[in-house]
Amino acid sequence: MHIKSVSEFFYLRHGETAKVDLLDDAKDFNKLRAAMEVLKFKEEKQRLIWRTLAGILHLGNIDFDEKDGKSLIKNQSGNIPCILNLMFFF
Repeated sequence: MHIKSVSEFFYLRHGETAKVDLLDDAKDFNKLRAAMEVLKFKEEKQRLIWRTLAGILHLGNIDFDEKDGKSLIKNQSGNIPCILNLMFFF
């Protein structure tokens, strides 16, 4: 699912730290998945949620500019194909 380091995402690298000693992200993620199971989220719906969240994180890495009243994408990185794949091609 195009998983990258926290430091590679604009939206995630603006906090004081990505690692909090008192928290166990893997354990918390498993609790979240278990809660989704209890709430009867089907595997397909869960996958859609993760893909949407990943797409949003990749969207945050795109810089926009304005020229002659039009919006332009400043950085032509691999984020756009990744976003399209995550959010539109299942």
